[in-house]
Amino acid sequence: MERILTIDSQKEFELPQEIKENLHLKPNDNLLVSSGGDFIIIRKIRKPSLDERFRSLSEKVRRKFKNEGITPKDVDKAIKWARRR
Repeated sequence: MERILTIDSQKEFELPQEIKENLHLKPNDNLLVSSGGDFIIIRKIRKPSLDERFRSLSEKVRRKFKNEGITPKDVDKAIKWARRR
């Protein structure tokens, strides 16, 4: 979808409603703006869900534990130690 926009006297422009709807923009969404030469690119940044963030973090921890040789038994031992404090 392409639209011609006009820059106002304050050097600002507004995205057309049709583009906002097409991107499903909501308040507090983030956009990434890139420029070069005589062009700009505006992309919506997709925020991962809480579940996706948790899975990603869990996978990073799992890999780190595996690389460090930490076993489930080591984790249980550390939890018991921490709960005694």
